[in-house]
Amino acid sequence: ARKFVDMAMKADLALTGVIEGMAEQVGARMHGLKYRIKDFGSTTRKIIANNVDDGVSYARMAKEDLSDINRYTYILKNESYVDDFYNIVRGIEAEGYELVKVKNYWDGDLYKGMNCNFKTLDGRKFEIQFNTQTQQYVKDKFSHKWYEEFREISTAPARKDQLEMLLTEKWKSVSAPPGGIDIPNFP
Repeated sequence: ARKFVDMAMKADLALTGVIEGMAEQVGARMHGLKYRIKDFGSTTRKIIANNVDDGVSYARMAKEDLSDINRYTYILKNESYVDDFYNIVRGIEAEGYELVKVKNYWDGDLYKGMNCNFKTLDGRKFEIQFNTQTQQYVKDKFSHKWYEEFREISTAPARKDQLEMLLTEKWKSVSAPPGGIDIPNFP
């Protein structure tokens, strides 16, 4: 885990410069930049949860499985969400980063928003979340703490059911921005 966090820190300066530059170009706001590198404890937990006894090499794990050690969140305006999303994606691609995954959760029950993975110049992945102000408020105020408890292995099944109901009910109050639900998943 330490090795992967160190690699993320080495990539941080150049990567963050590109990400912040795109926010400035489209008039988006960055959120949670101080959390842009996953900490050692979270990285360790992810390695253990996703890679126990599967024989995955460390090099492949860093490039394939740990796609969110470097992670960023844009807050986009509702009225320009779709245009801003595409402009940011195209701008990041123009800097030499490859878009490898788009996951549209705007019609989800446990979370609403968009996540993308890009490949760095050295082949590792990083994550970008594209949120709205309302969506980010619900995530920060309610959803994040409930989801963290929901995904813990030690959480009892009855509590997981209760948390799933709380998450679903809270996310019902968040509407997708115009056209947001139509952005296709990739691949």
